[in-house]
Amino acid sequence: MLDKNETFDYELYKINSKPKQTYVSQITEEMAIRYLQTLGYQIPDMRNTT
Repeated sequence: MLDKNETFDYELYKINSKPKQTYVSQITEEMAIRYLQTLGYQIPDMRNTT
């Protein structure tokens, strides 16, 4: 809180807007497929297709 006649110091209230690393970037394709399978989606095995 500012006192009377105190100048505003932007550095004290600056917010670091750099986004933090999220879990989303750590998800592999296999993890995504397994999750969809738990939701009931039928995912064919991509390794057996020729």
